[in-house]
Parts: sequence; structure tokens; C-alpha cells
Amino acid sequence: MSVVLAYADEHMAVVASDGRVVDNENNIVQEDFNKTVKVNKKTILGFAGEASPCQYIVNLIQNSEHKEYVERLFPEDIVLFIERLLSDAPEYIKCCFIVCGTGKNGRICISRVETGQCATIHYPEPGMSHYDGAYPSEETAKLDIYHQNLEKHLPDIMCALEETIRAISNRSPSVNENMFYQIVHVGH
Repeated sequence: MSVVLAYADEHMAVVASDGRVVDNENNIVQEDFNKTVKVNKKTILGFAGEASPCQYIVNLIQNSEHKEYVERLFPEDIVLFIERLLSDAPEYIKCCFIVCGTGKNGRICISRVETGQCATIHYPEPGMSHYDGAYPSEETAKLDIYHQNLEKHLPDIMCALEETIRAISNRSPSVNENMFYQIVHVGH
């Protein structure tokens, strides 16, 4: 599994991932695969887990036949859509999506949607932030590394993301240092 990190505060949200894709035996399949998506002007997402089912869901969301409809969707709509798709998935299919953006109430929001779990949408209060991540199963420190890097580098979110991905890539064969990201600002 790859690493996907997200950060949201009252002004903006960012989602970042590494670029490595591995098979079930951790053999490298691709080194520059972008696992972050700008769905529309107000919604971004990142994904980790089994590449085929994750990419299938992304393709459904980005289907050009529904472009006008997708442009009107809010993060909450995307969360519900992914949650419904994953609710029918067998337990052995592991997918995790982190969805961020400007919500229906005009505030930045962040949510984690994964196989077998109920999603919760968080709206950071003024002066507060919310962060989340999906990590390879062999990574034991998980949010601790990310939290430490946020404390060390705030307000430079990008530096915290880069340093966290680099640290995890040094410890996990399923992660590399190639970082991809998407950003959305409130009101966009």
C-alpha cells in the first residue's frame, strides 16, 4: 500500500501521495503513478490500496460523459459515492480514499473513506486543522511521523508532506519519494 496524506484548515486543503505502485509481493510496477486527483474546482482526493479497484472508482468519478454533473459535486457527494461503492466490495479488497475540498456549507472539509469503514466528514474550526493519512501496513509510526513534521514545519505544509513521504519511503518498500499533490482553497 502507498502513502496518502491530507491536511485541511479553514483556508485550504491539500492531499499528497508518493508515486510507487507495487504488486502483491511488493515488486515495483510503476514509480511515477499519480494517486491524487482534482475532481473539480472544489474537490480533491488521494487514494491508496489495491490499484485496480481504486483506479476503477476514480475512472467512474472522472467519466467525461458526466463532466457537467461532476463539476457540480461537493466533497460530501464524492464521499457518499465512494462509500456506496466500497460497501459492496469484498473484504479482501483494500481501498482508502481521502477526500477534501470546499463543502456544501462553504467550509473546507476532509474525510477518509475505506473498505469496511463508515466515513466521517470533518470541518476544521477557525484556527484549527485536521490531518489524516493512509499508510503501508508495515509502517508502525503512522500519524506520529506526519504529526511531528507538521509541528516542525507549520505553516509550510508542503515541507511537512515531503518530509513525511521521504521518511516513510526509507522504511517501506511500497513507497517512494516521488510526491504528487493537489490543493484547493476555500471558495473555489
